[in-house]
Amino acid sequence: MKRFYLSTFSLLLSFLCLAQWQQVNNGITNLATGARLIGTSNTHLFAVSFADGVYKTSDNGQNWTPVTTPVGFTSPPKCGFFYDGKYFVGLDNSTNCISYTSDNGDNWTSGSGSPASTVVRGFASTIGNLFAYTSTKGVFKSSDGGVTWIEANTGLSNLKIASMTSTNVKLIVATEGAGVFISSDNGATWVQSNSGITGSLTGTLVFSYGSNLYYYTMVGNQLYLSSNDGSFWVSGAKPDFLQSSVVGQTKTIKEVYRKGSNFYMMARTQYGISITDSVFITDDEGMTWKNITENLPSDVLGSGITEMGSNVFIAYGSANTGIYRRSASSTGLKESLKDNLISIFPNPFSGQIELRNSSKENVSQVSIYDSKGRLVLSEKGRVEVIYTSNFDKGIYFIEIEFLDGSKMYKKVLCSGL
Repeated sequence: MKRFYLSTFSLLLSFLCLAQWQQVNNGITNLATGARLIGTSNTHLFAVSFADGVYKTSDNGQNWTPVTTPVGFTSPPKCGFFYDGKYFVGLDNSTNCISYTSDNGDNWTSGSGSPASTVVRGFASTIGNLFAYTSTKGVFKSSDGGVTWIEANTGLSNLKIASMTSTNVKLIVATEGAGVFISSDNGATWVQSNSGITGSLTGTLVFSYGSNLYYYTMVGNQLYLSSNDGSFWVSGAKPDFLQSSVVGQTKTIKEVYRKGSNFYMMARTQYGISITDSVFITDDEGMTWKNITENLPSDVLGSGITEMGSNVFIAYGSANTGIYRRSASSTGLKESLKDNLISIFPNPFSGQIELRNSSKENVSQVSIYDSKGRLVLSEKGRVEVIYTSNFDKGIYFIEIEFLDGSKMYKKVLCSGL
């Protein structure tokens, strides 16, 4: 019995250590005005000290070293992106606004034909093509690994691009004033696609999780979703942490970031002059969210969520804060302790699912949701077999709730009959 308690205590202690953010600024000599993360290469994480230039780390943020100044660097890079063996930065410049390095910052080359006199806000890619989107010059495209660039704006009536994402078959941008545009031919032509959007066309973000595409505008704090790659939009339900019943309090989406199955969302809560930012993660495509803000500074300038290896990082653009690191794998205590108490068999399934309970934990309810978040089945009590002959092929999420209120989640695949 003593051994059991010691083991449990060790697990709890280990979890609490993993779940805490640690400040990791060693080697960055000047954080008087804060920092910003600008993405990763295949081996390094990059950051900007606003007062001191670009830095990189290859040991999960333990140590940072200065990076040679990118070509044409007149202000800190706004973003970074790894593609085709090269790390790219987007700049706010009067000349070329895209530079790349093949040796993690020892040497830089300007992208030939890249946009000038604008701000490169970010990058996106499809197979064989790299895209950059800008604040005033629209979209630029490279089909040779980022060496040369051309404008890709045919059909874009608004060149102020706020956000860009890609699906398997389409590119989608949110503009500042004309809503959404979609390209089905790798950026050769664009078509405006605002059907169903009744609110502001001053877009803030486009992103996807689950099987839906989302368009968000901070003007009016409106979220729309599309289940057909942006052809039609409907008003979307916001996650619980973005909803408020307090009069005068607003909760908005500040930033989103995906790495594999981990999808992060930074939310801002404002009530009068009080402003706070919080970080949430889902690893089941929005079925459940976990608040991982924990011991981060109570500051409104957090940004640049980036995951590398088994850690997630965030930067703060205010004095003497800098970079923070946390384990990306520890997203909850109750869930992590109970993840293996019940096994699902078979997976993929057809016809029926068996829940094999190897513990004495009492189950209060089992619910199954489809990939769009719709409840398709719910049974109370200790369930051992679920019959699924009427399920369509696809991905489903099983939520198992225990009597103590804790839950575990499993992703399963229906292969059909």
